[in-house]
Amino acid sequence: GGGGAYIGLGRSERHSGGRFESSSGIGSGSSSASLILKSTNSGFCGSAGALRFSSGSSLSSNGGCLVLASGYGTAGRGGAVLIVAGSGTSGRGGRVRLGAGRGAVATGGASVVVGGGEGTCSSSGYLSLGSTNSGASGSGGRLAFSSGSSKDGNSGAVALGSGPSVGGRAGVARVSVGSGTSGLGGSTSLGAGRSTGTTGGGVCVETGEGTATSGGAVYVRTANGGGGGASSQLVFSSGSSKEGNSGALLVGSGAASSGRGGATRLGAGSGTSGSGGGLSLESGRSSTLTGGTLRAGSGEGTTGSGGALRIGTSNAGAGAASGRLVFSAGASTSGNSGSVRVGSGAATGGRGGRASASVGSGTSGLGGALSLLSGRSDVASGGVLSATSGASASASSGIAIISAANAGAGGSSGRLCFSSGSSKAGNSGRLCVGPGPATVGRGGAASVSAGSGTSASGGGLTFAAGRSIASSGGRVLTVGGEGTAASSGLVRITSANGGTAGASGRLAFSSGRAAAGNGGAASLGSGTSTAGRAGVVAVSAGGGTSGSGGSAIAAAGRSAAVSGGAFSVDSGDGTASSSGMLVLGSGNAGATGSSGRLVFSSGTAAGGNSGEVLVGSGSTTGGCGGGVRASVGCSASGGGGPLGWTSGRSGGSSGGWLTVGGGGGASTSSGVLFVSSGNGGAAGLSGQLAFSSGSTCCGNNGQVRAGSAASTAGRGGLVDLCVGSGTSAAGGTGQIRSGRAESRSGGGVHLQAGEGAGMSGGSVVAKSTNGGLGGCSGRLAFSSGSSVSGNSGRCALGSGASTEGGGGRISVSVGSGTSGGGGA
Repeated sequence: GGGGAYIGLGRSERHSGGRFESSSGIGSGSSSASLILKSTNSGFCGSAGALRFSSGSSLSSNGGCLVLASGYGTAGRGGAVLIVAGSGTSGRGGRVRLGAGRGAVATGGASVVVGGGEGTCSSSGYLSLGSTNSGASGSGGRLAFSSGSSKDGNSGAVALGSGPSVGGRAGVARVSVGSGTSGLGGSTSLGAGRSTGTTGGGVCVETGEGTATSGGAVYVRTANGGGGGASSQLVFSSGSSKEGNSGALLVGSGAASSGRGGATRLGAGSGTSGSGGGLSLESGRSSTLTGGTLRAGSGEGTTGSGGALRIGTSNAGAGAASGRLVFSAGASTSGNSGSVRVGSGAATGGRGGRASASVGSGTSGLGGALSLLSGRSDVASGGVLSATSGASASASSGIAIISAANAGAGGSSGRLCFSSGSSKAGNSGRLCVGPGPATVGRGGAASVSAGSGTSASGGGLTFAAGRSIASSGGRVLTVGGEGTAASSGLVRITSANGGTAGASGRLAFSSGRAAAGNGGAASLGSGTSTAGRAGVVAVSAGGGTSGSGGSAIAAAGRSAAVSGGAFSVDSGDGTASSSGMLVLGSGNAGATGSSGRLVFSSGTAAGGNSGEVLVGSGSTTGGCGGGVRASVGCSASGGGGPLGWTSGRSGGSSGGWLTVGGGGGASTSSGVLFVSSGNGGAAGLSGQLAFSSGSTCCGNNGQVRAGSAASTAGRGGLVDLCVGSGTSAAGGTGQIRSGRAESRSGGGVHLQAGEGAGMSGGSVVAKSTNGGLGGCSGRLAFSSGSSVSGNSGRCALGSGASTEGGGGRISVSVGSGTSGGGGA
């Protein structure tokens, strides 16, 4: 090889070695001279010589510094420092490498610092690290920033950033890749370090803090798509995990000490000619356990209201519908599907928040429908649908209101339907409406009312049990609440008051019609009582202030083919005491009217007998039979009311009988029959007592008989006709008179004693009673009447004939006188 050239400085045992300095000449009026150190060009088959700048090594102190720099410019620009590797025409270009020194027992040499020059009055110089452009068929050179590897300690950090600024804006730190004209644009990847024994390294992208104003923004986005493509995906995802949990993905804004917390917003892109972008939030899937939870919660307000959580679709365009909003749990193959809950949180010192579900209104079409449906089941009962107001620990529970909205000017308000579903083979579901029980207070009221009408009829209210095709229809039962320690609840069924020009509504209790069977019974009664009095059953019609009072009518059912229905009014049995009274009476009359009539009558008959009317008391086993009394009212200033018993009239046969008899006595005397008029007052007479048969046009008048019945083993009963005595006037007259005839003989009068079949016949005694101290005894006159053109009647007095004994005597005697002459 060519000869070498060596420049060596002086050595020193105790102080620094000699210094080597090489400088170009000064140019006082122009540029100073250049100083060029280079190796010469190589030959055809060799390499150019190396050019090495190196300080010497040191045994016990620091190695020497190597400083490569240009001079400063007082009035111009500082000189440039260029370190350039050589280019290669057929091979690779030369490399440029800057490396700090190695440390055998301590840290390696300080970082390799490449910095732009300081600008004391203006901008500092910029630092550009870049690979040069590639040729026609190659790639641009890589630019790698990497710390060295480490065996036992931490590998070195790589920091990329701009310096702070005291009075201006801090510099931008930007990482960007090259664009591609015919291929894909370059990728940018930020990857933290991998660890084989512990957690991998973190990646943190953080904006600058604003100590006096806002912190910097972080933008992570893809570039716009071209004319024929879509903008790129933006993916935030944690890595997968083999044995442990995969990493969490957190997106949120930071807390604010004295201001409002920052908003977090996820929005999909809009579409001008296609659909807008979809937004999907999905929790993780699990092959063996429960899938991940998806939770959306607003921010807590420690001293104020918590944040609102609003989930809504955007408004629709002119000819389309707004987007659907669906809250749904996923389907389940063999277990229960998930529940869906919508509710507000509990409040410690205030009112619990409202939960409201409402649908949109329609300006030209129907308003949106709102439907709440529980789940369907193929093999078991369907899901339960429950709407419950909030409980209260110390006050009233919340109100539950289900109502249709008010109608507009030309429509009806919406229907409100509570109905259980239909059933094919089992019972349809029950419908229960009622308040809950109360432990210490009053049970809540249950009220069902129809709407009122200002210009038309009020709404109707119908309670109807279910219809059955093959069995009995359903029952309708209205029951007052039970009172275990006091009275049970009242059941009141009433129509409302009528207006000024109308009547109050009818109240009808009726069973339905039957096509081939019996019509249903209608029962009205009170319940039994164990230790008290049974309840009263009262049926009354309303009073009238200017018109007649209302009528109360109870009628049994009519029959077209057989007997009509029976009508029975019974008082209650008394198993240990008297049975209840049965009182039928009309109400009292006012000052100028009569009290109402009381009529007991059977109906008329077209081809058969009319029905009987029976009034009587029941039989008794060990006591007296009950009395039957018919009496009319008394009068303070007018005549007392008449009492009439009349049997029925007949157009083609005899009239009906009238029988009044005392009760039979099976082992003692039969009952007494008293027929009498009442006592007369101070200035009047007692009432007449008349026994008379009715008159007749063409036949004989009816007989009038007064007698006692025959006796089998005893004496026949006495028949006594007597008139009243008089204390200050003559006693009453007793007359027996037969009937008068216009063209034939008058009727006869027969007084005949009873026959004695085995003994004497009875006596006939006709006498006047004894006279008093100052009078005579009464006359006894037997006389026939006078005659105008014929003989007067005979007067015959005789005894009857006797077959085997003497004829009876006839004795006529007059009375003796003790102080006067005997009778003549």
